[in-house]
Amino acid sequence: MTATQYADEILVWRPSAEDVLTELSNDIGRIACLTATYAHGLSLAAAGGMDEGVAVWDLTAGGEVRSFDTDEKGVPAVSLARLAGDPIVVAGVEDEIHVWGLSDEHGDDLIRDPLTGHEDAVVALDTAVIGDRVLAVSGGEDATVRLWDLSTGRQLGDPLIGHDGSVETVQTAVLDGRHVVLSAGRDSKINIWDLQTFVR
Repeated sequence: MTATQYADEILVWRPSAEDVLTELSNDIGRIACLTATYAHGLSLAAAGGMDEGVAVWDLTAGGEVRSFDTDEKGVPAVSLARLAGDPIVVAGVEDEIHVWGLSDEHGDDLIRDPLTGHEDAVVALDTAVIGDRVLAVSGGEDATVRLWDLSTGRQLGDPLIGHDGSVETVQTAVLDGRHVVLSAGRDSKINIWDLQTFVR
C-alpha cells in the first residue's frame, strides 16, 4: 500500500504484480501517514491527513469503514489495534493522542478523553500487545518517547529521554523474546527501549 505526501491517492498493490490492485477512495486529502493491519479476519488500513482527518478502510471490500474529523488539525501519526476485542484507531493530533473505536456503538466520538503529556506535537505512533495489555508508544517533537496503557488511558512510567530532537518514528518489535520499541529522530540516533520494564 502506498501514499504520497503531496497527493491524495492511496494505492493497493499485490507484492508480485506491477499493476495497482485498487485505489482507495479518499476524502481527507493529502496523506501524512499510513498504516495497515490484519487481525481476526479483517484487513484494515488507516491514514491521517496532512490538513485534517483520519480515515479507515476495509482492504478486502475496498471501501471506507469510518472517517473521523479532527477540526482542521493535521494527523502526522496513526496506528491500528484492538481493545477488548474491538478494532480501534490511534492518532496523533497536535500534542494529544486520540483513540476512536471502529464498531458502530462508538459512532464518531472518541472512546476516551485524549491522552495528554507530550509538550509538543505527537509525530510517531505504534501499538503493541504485551500479555493482556494493549499499549501505544508515541514519539514527539518534545524529544520524548512515551508509553500508554490504552485500557486506562494512563501514561506508563516517565517519558523516555534519549533523543536530542524530535522523535520522528517509533516501531515496536520482539527482541530475544522481549517486547521492545525502536525510536529514531532528527538527531540521527536509533534507540532501543525495553517495554517490558514498564509492564508488571
